[in-house]
Amino acid sequence: MNRRDARYEDAAYTPLRLIAVDAEDLQVLSALTQDSLFLPGDIKYMPDKRQLALLLNRIRWEDTERRQEGMSYQRIGTVLLVRDVLALSSNLRDPGDPTVPYSLLALEFMPDSDGAGQLNFRLAGHWDIAADIECINLSLVDVTQPYTALAGELPKHRV
Repeated sequence: MNRRDARYEDAAYTPLRLIAVDAEDLQVLSALTQDSLFLPGDIKYMPDKRQLALLLNRIRWEDTERRQEGMSYQRIGTVLLVRDVLALSSNLRDPGDPTVPYSLLALEFMPDSDGAGQLNFRLAGHWDIAADIECINLSLVDVTQPYTALAGELPKHRV
């Protein structure tokens, strides 16, 4: 991918910097990260810091102007950081080919009675990542310049 680091002073767009602290905020992050792509090597779990970071190539769903004008859609490098992670489990394919990306379909939170719960990363192909979290505490930060997506059309979902 042809990406370069974002420099906010020369951006022709407004990079996203969002946080999620409740289920409603999480729905917004889920919508913005839908159909994001990431490689197995783009997942970083740091149990000593209780953090999980994913480097996503997300579709700029917020750029409604480009979509209304029928222009090619863009992707952007984005870091999704989950804090207060107590444990991590996954059902991922064998990472034998590290160049085959995962596609993030949705973020889902299943709460426990005390505000803690499980944050599920629903991936295409029946793959999943599950993080047991103390509370909803996520941030999403754009870290590259937008670039024209290689695919000529938006992803299609079968029902």
